[in-house]
Amino acid sequence: MNHALKQLKYIIGGGILAYYLDIKHELAFLLHTPGWPSMAAQACIGLISATVLIFLYLLVVLPRFKGVQPDYQNWRTSSDLSLLVPLLTTSITSGWVLLLISLANWTRLNVLESIAGSIGSYALMFGLVGLIPVPNRASLSM
Repeated sequence: MNHALKQLKYIIGGGILAYYLDIKHELAFLLHTPGWPSMAAQACIGLISATVLIFLYLLVVLPRFKGVQPDYQNWRTSSDLSLLVPLLTTSITSGWVLLLISLANWTRLNVLESIAGSIGSYALMFGLVGLIPVPNRASLSM
């Protein structure tokens, strides 16, 4: 329960920013604007989806279905993590930057609002992903 309360600061903070700046509406506007704005919005949504899917694979599939408890400190030597960690890092950073650029260039939001909206959207996503219960090492070794 304590962990869920910690995640709430990301969910509430990110949710307030995303709601106040109406990021959902701005993304919908971009999706329906022909040309580069639509392609950029689709790429943003694709990268956010890829980020969530990689997190789900790391947090759910590996420990629960494959029985592997990832050693994140030694990710370079892990056969699973040596590919997934760079992919996750790339999807997070490129998705965030593309969302920021898209919001700043093709919506009513100015640069500071676009930064806040991008941070809020990703904070909300990280907060929600952080609610996924992860089995601890002791329960996997039984």
